[in-house]
Amino acid sequence: MNLITANKSIPILFQRRLQQYYYFVREDLHDKEVCSLLKNKIILVGFLGPGDEDKHFTPIRSREEEIEGKPDTYGLVIIANEIRTILEN
Repeated sequence: MNLITANKSIPILFQRRLQQYYYFVREDLHDKEVCSLLKNKIILVGFLGPGDEDKHFTPIRSREEEIEGKPDTYGLVIIANEIRTILEN
């Protein structure tokens, strides 16, 4: 395993889009199956739409998004990819 040292930059590995993560709305948290799925996991809480207020341009854009010229990825998904990058290093 590589150790990450303080003040060292590593590039974010944008490997997953929103659809490749589990995500839930508040009401889902009353479901015991959902709660058991979340046990011992890293949980992020944040905005995932429906608007574009927290979307940013990233390398995981699709062709349709390139044509529209709109940001493609919510900030929460960027943070999730950052965490995955750190855990994989």
